[in-house]
Amino acid sequence: MGRKPKTYGSTQEITLEDIKSLLRRNPNASAKYIAKALGIGRSTLFYILQKKFNTTLEELRKQVFEEAKVKEEQEIRRQEIKELPPTSFEEFLKYETIKNVKRLLDMSTLSSSHKSRVLRYIYDVCKVMNVAPSQIDKDVLIDYGQYLLDSGRYSSENQVRIIIKIIAKWLQIKLPPSVEISEYEGKYKRAGVYFIYHIKEDGKETIVRKFKEARLKLLEIAKEILPKKDYEFIHDVMILLHRGMRAEGLTTLRWKGYVKLNIEPYEFIAFETKEKGKKGKKPTWTRILPLSDYRRLYNPKRFPLSEGERKKAGNLLKKIFTVWVERYKDLLDPDTIAILKKGKVFHIWRHSYAHELLESLRWNIYLVARLVGWKKVENVKIYGTPDVLELLSKKEKEHIPTFF
Repeated sequence: MGRKPKTYGSTQEITLEDIKSLLRRNPNASAKYIAKALGIGRSTLFYILQKKFNTTLEELRKQVFEEAKVKEEQEIRRQEIKELPPTSFEEFLKYETIKNVKRLLDMSTLSSSHKSRVLRYIYDVCKVMNVAPSQIDKDVLIDYGQYLLDSGRYSSENQVRIIIKIIAKWLQIKLPPSVEISEYEGKYKRAGVYFIYHIKEDGKETIVRKFKEARLKLLEIAKEILPKKDYEFIHDVMILLHRGMRAEGLTTLRWKGYVKLNIEPYEFIAFETKEKGKKGKKPTWTRILPLSDYRRLYNPKRFPLSEGERKKAGNLLKKIFTVWVERYKDLLDPDTIAILKKGKVFHIWRHSYAHELLESLRWNIYLVARLVGWKKVENVKIYGTPDVLELLSKKEKEHIPTFF
């Protein structure tokens, strides 16, 4: 038989609820702390837990944690039933409506920062409009949008519309057409992989953009600073990005085959990408790569890239563009420098291709929209309008630009 531990203080009046009460006040309380609070020794505490209550301190601690969790969930449900607004962001995340939003976000391909931004937008509606997530409807969103404009938090009505549409999308709220339709303004619309030259002729200064020269300088830098294997990899990536695809297009690309078209350079390789859309519902875009560019690829079979290879491409492009900006900043548009400072080393190629296509296709905005990958032709209008006389005086035939 084991020896009965020496006891200090009376154990007759100690109940399980006494110990639980101490744990509720301090969930991480040590055995020493609890024993001292009860006026007994630590070994006595262990003894009565085992002999009197048939449990251990750790099991008791788990029970208290579980009880606290259940109580918290009940409180949240009570608030939802009464449609009370959340008092903190942490509490907001526990509402069933928001849990559903989080499940949808987790199934999407959005970045973690983008997902966090969506939740913060919805939380701001709850705070500003003093509503529970379940109370947010189209009328609340319209009032919230007006508040954003009146408060001066956003100067552009279009920016506010975009925020409202993002919130409505994830809360699955149908907005009226007046809110749904918004003009695409676009950021960094003058950005692109091109150099700017100011040329004076007959006393008149004209601005000339050199796309091919800028691209070739990028390749020169890549060859200079990267190992051979990385250079060949990023060389191929740049050729494909020049077609105006989004970053995800590199991971969904499928070659289709040779096509002959009635536009210079006449011979192309067609390929398809799936970009921009809900998971499983991404639209398919048909793109064309001049055959001469396709033949310059070191390894066409490397596409589609894996997600790891896409991240690697992003890191390599950041290195190359950093040197490129340092060397040629006097030849770059401020929008180009700004977009690269933001790290948008993939997106800059879309702007660049749009600018180049508008020039080479004589501002055929319908064809440009399809080739760059926009459903709405209006998106092309962010790049301005051409000078009609200058456009009509151009002798150059319409063509699809090549990389080299």
